[in-house]
Amino acid sequence: MAAKSAWLRGAARVINVDTVPYRLDKAKEAANSETVLWEGDGQNVIDYIRSITNNRGADVCVEAVGFEPERTVWDRIKATVNFEKGSPKVLEACMSAVRRGGIVSVLGVYPITYDNFPIGQFF
Repeated sequence: MAAKSAWLRGAARVINVDTVPYRLDKAKEAANSETVLWEGDGQNVIDYIRSITNNRGADVCVEAVGFEPERTVWDRIKATVNFEKGSPKVLEACMSAVRRGGIVSVLGVYPITYDNFPIGQFF
């Protein structure tokens, strides 16, 4: 829906990112968007977006995952012992992929803090 909304708002280019190939296939079919498979820590996504924008970054990044993306073993351990819930890595990737002065729209929901970063203040 975010991709379709981007087209309706006049986007020149729309790119969906996901860790699951079948969801990317559906995004391509339903929203006629480009797709990128998130691998590892997501650096491939940031590098790709930077490369297609002459290192400028995207005008808008929409984070629609929240705190439940695929997590590393360390992320899972922290969640198990209640140090942290989920992972902010998708939000961090958005902040790295957006241009200076660009917009990061956060649709996902996060808990109060991540390693002492007060992410809950956004909400």
